Amino acid sequence: MYHGAFGGLAGADGRCQSLADAAGIGGTWRAWLSTNTVDAKDRIADALYYNQGPSERSIIAFSKGDLIDGSIRNLIKYNENGNFTNGRVWTGTNSNGEARQFGSTYYNCNHWTSASSSLVGRIGTNLQRDGGWTSSSNLQCHWDYNTRAHLYCFEE
Repeated sequence: MYHGAFGGLAGADGRCQSLADAAGIGGTWRAWLSTNTVDAKDRIADALYYNQGPSERSIIAFSKGDLIDGSIRNLIKYNENGNFTNGRVWTGTNSNGEARQFGSTYYNCNHWTSASSSLVGRIGTNLQRDGGWTSSSNLQCHWDYNTRAHLYCFEE
């Protein structure tokens, strides 16, 4: 779990890649995050998305369009080691895969570079199948046990 400063998209991708490498998964991994200029939906390939658990392989979405149509087919409930996990997930992203914005304000902890308590980032929760999986509420970016969240990582 992390505060909102990852070192930008590249830093978040590096965390996803390191977790996958340590778990022996292989492949190239990217974080599901948006910034002021980049939408999460444009950072991943159009593919079949699934969850690999210890005794199941459940489909999350059949395509990118299915992923961002307002609901997913199954919960994203396993981490890179196949262990059940739950909680908040940093995204900065609406249910349509685009950056969360209100007026000129973006909810992405200053492009995922700041852990300031005066900034917020958009989060989802992996215990929701509706659009809340990627967009459920805002969370302060600073480091505190109560303001940490996970990352969603997608294989390219």
